[in-house]
Amino acid sequence: LQNDYVKVYEVEVAPHESTLLHQHDRDYVYITIGDAQVTSAIPGRQEVHLKLADGEARFSRGGFAHVARNDADTPFRNVTIELLRPQGELRNLCLQVIANELAACPGTPEKSAPAATHTAWPEFKTGETRVILTRVKPRQKVNLRDSRWEQLIVAL
Repeated sequence: LQNDYVKVYEVEVAPHESTLLHQHDRDYVYITIGDAQVTSAIPGRQEVHLKLADGEARFSRGGFAHVARNDADTPFRNVTIELLRPQGELRNLCLQVIANELAACPGTPEKSAPAATHTAWPEFKTGETRVILTRVKPRQKVNLRDSRWEQLIVAL
């Protein structure tokens, strides 16, 4: 899925398998689906071992190539949100998406909808882009449209 601002794609790596060496030219945010243990191997650098929780979001600068290896007995899945335009100031919102930067949220869901249908946690923001993780409760209908900005809504 893609609009003028972001490209969104789902990644899945089988247990104890690896991706091919691939290039990230642009900055991106990824949200983990299910708990995961992954190793990121950038040629010429020390490997980075990550333990990721279900729903955890992280930001990464582009401009590198790597192999992602799934070290777990279950599939590694994530949704990657590639930022297609240059971004202004990067800020964490309710969660620590950018490593070593504090989150700037009082710790409550957005008040954009009744709590009976869903929760919306703003996670990451720049001057141009916002990432909000919305969890819709079972058998609920929710209108997520907001006329204040252009949106790309991805259902998982």
